[in-house]
Amino acid sequence: MKILIGGLARTGTTGLFYLIANSIGYKPKLLFEATECPENLESESKDILAKVLIGSKLNAASFSNFDKKITLVRDPRDRIVSSMLYSQYHASYLLDDERVRAVRDMLEQKEASPSSVSIREILEVMGKMTGKSNAAALQQKAARMSLALFDNYVKTIPDGLLYRYEDFVWEKYYPLEKHLGIPLMGVAEVPRRVERVIRTKRSGGWRDWFTEEDIRAYRPLLAAWLEKYGYDAEDWALNAKPFIRPEHCSAYFMRLVNEQRERNFCKAKILRAEPRVVAGWAFGSDPRQPIRVALLVKGNEVAQAVADKPSPGLKEKGLHPTGNCGFAFRFEPGTALQVGDQVSVRRVDSEFKVNNAARAVVAAS
Repeated sequence: MKILIGGLARTGTTGLFYLIANSIGYKPKLLFEATECPENLESESKDILAKVLIGSKLNAASFSNFDKKITLVRDPRDRIVSSMLYSQYHASYLLDDERVRAVRDMLEQKEASPSSVSIREILEVMGKMTGKSNAAALQQKAARMSLALFDNYVKTIPDGLLYRYEDFVWEKYYPLEKHLGIPLMGVAEVPRRVERVIRTKRSGGWRDWFTEEDIRAYRPLLAAWLEKYGYDAEDWALNAKPFIRPEHCSAYFMRLVNEQRERNFCKAKILRAEPRVVAGWAFGSDPRQPIRVALLVKGNEVAQAVADKPSPGLKEKGLHPTGNCGFAFRFEPGTALQVGDQVSVRRVDSEFKVNNAARAVVAAS
C-alpha cells in the first residue's frame, strides 16, 4: 500500500507520519518531505509511506497514484501563532545575544499580559531583528498564499481524506483507521533530530494569543477559508483570562535558539597558511564527534576535509579532550595558492558561533 500524508507546515504532518509508521506491521519505504515522487520509487518498493509539505515547489500530481491519501487541515489562527514562533529557528540573528534578548523580552511580555501585546507587535520586533520593517504585512501575505496553495493541493489530490489537526492531537483516530483499513496502535513519537517541531500538541491556543487588534487584522483574511473547511467562521471569542505557558512561548523560542546555536557551534583556528598547505584545528559542540570543514580561498570553496587529525598541544592546554581535531589541506605545485590569498575555513552546512578565528592570509613557506 502506498500512503501519502500532505499538509501545510505546522499542521502535524510529522507526528502523523510517525504514528502511521509505528502502527503498520510491515516495513514500508519512507519518503520524508520530498517535493516530487521519484520515478523509480514504485519499482523499489510496493509499500511506501510519504509525507509532503504543501508549498510552491511541491509537484503534488506526481503523488496522485498513491492508494491512500490524507490531507491534514488546521485552524489557520493556531497555525499563525505556531508558524510565527517556529520561523525564528531559521532566523539570521540567533547567534546574536542582544537581538535574541529583544525577542525573548517581547515574548515574556506576552506571557505576563497576553491581551496587551498583539501578534503584530511581536512580528515587528522579530522583523526588526532580521532587517524586515514590514514583517507583519509579509506574514499576512504568506498566510494568504499558504491558504491558496492548500486549496490548489486539495484540487490536485481530490480523493484525500481531509483530517483535522484538532482531531489528531486529541487522538481521534477512527476516521484515519477507517480510511487506511488498519488500526493505529503505535505512538506519534518523532525522532530527536526533529523534536523542535513539537510545541503544544493542543488546539485553540490562538484564543490566548490573539488580541482584538489581531481579530480585526485576520478575520477578513481567514473567514471564508474557515467556513470552507468546516470551522466556525463566526467564532472569534477570546479567552476572558488568557494564559500562555512559557514552554509554549519564550522557553520554546529559547529551545530553538539553543538548538540552532549548538548546531552552528564551532571553534576553529588556522595555524598554518602557505601556498602548498593550510592547516589548523576545528571542533563542534561535542568535541568527541569530528566535524567536516571546508576551505575557502578568496571566498570560494575549494576543498573539504574531516577535522580528526592529531593537533599537538590542544589536549594539554585543556582545549580538546583528545586533541584529534586537526585538519590539513595540501596542494600540488600546479594548484598551489598564491602568497597574499585570503583563506578561511567553515563548518560544512553551518556557520561559526564563537571563536571565529579561522581566517588567514597565505604567506611564503
